[in-house]
Amino acid sequence: MNYSNFYNLIGLNQEINRLQRQVSLGWEKEFRTLKWLGLNDGMNILDLGAGPGFFSEHLLENLPNCKVTLLEPDADLMNFAKDNLSKYEGRVKFKEESVYNNTLQEEKYDFVVSRFVFQHLEDPIAASKEIYRVLKYGGIVSVIDSDRGIWGISEPDILKNERNILGRLEKKTRWNREVGRKLLKILKLGGFNGLDFEAVAIHSDIVGVNSIAGEMNITNEDIKNLSRINPKLAQLLKQSKDMISSKNTIVILINLIAKGVKG
Repeated sequence: MNYSNFYNLIGLNQEINRLQRQVSLGWEKEFRTLKWLGLNDGMNILDLGAGPGFFSEHLLENLPNCKVTLLEPDADLMNFAKDNLSKYEGRVKFKEESVYNNTLQEEKYDFVVSRFVFQHLEDPIAASKEIYRVLKYGGIVSVIDSDRGIWGISEPDILKNERNILGRLEKKTRWNREVGRKLLKILKLGGFNGLDFEAVAIHSDIVGVNSIAGEMNITNEDIKNLSRINPKLAQLLKQSKDMISSKNTIVILINLIAKGVKG
């Protein structure tokens, strides 16, 4: 997985801010669901595709007896994580390696979590098999991801007539936005049983539209200039800007969670 193919399009700092917002949005419900699926304090946890480490940070804060290993192949994101998590020395390890080619020990971890990573993997089944290898017998994997078919709802639906823009982005970055529906099959083909499937819903009437979409630091003049180069993208940005500022906007996001057990 070369995640830089994605964040190079929007900038590293923007992507780090987006990832921090994404983790904060779903954390409480995801954490509650992960505990229901078997996550406990004291476990040895692998955060696969940990990015800048925001989810690992939440795990370390809320499970004071756990240890977390971050597996992340991107040097920029890993360096940020190392700086951000330096206060957890002794409880956290960093592996700047790929899920396909790593030095992780066999049967090492009690719990593996992977958030919004599988949609970027070229061979998710191989990744599933590698997770199986590093989990202890009876260990649990929870893969959190999304699917374009049930990603959520927006009112107004600004993507209704603009999906070709996302389509071009998906093609350019090899972004599989239909992976959510396949997660259980991927885990099953990886050797897992004890399969389960849950969903977490995030509603803008609870968290706020800005918490989901972020701040749009783009002016009408910026949109006007962009329209000369890419009128469709300019139109989408204008609609997004108007939607965020409207009091009538509704956004619902659906995060899917697939569970598997080794053994």
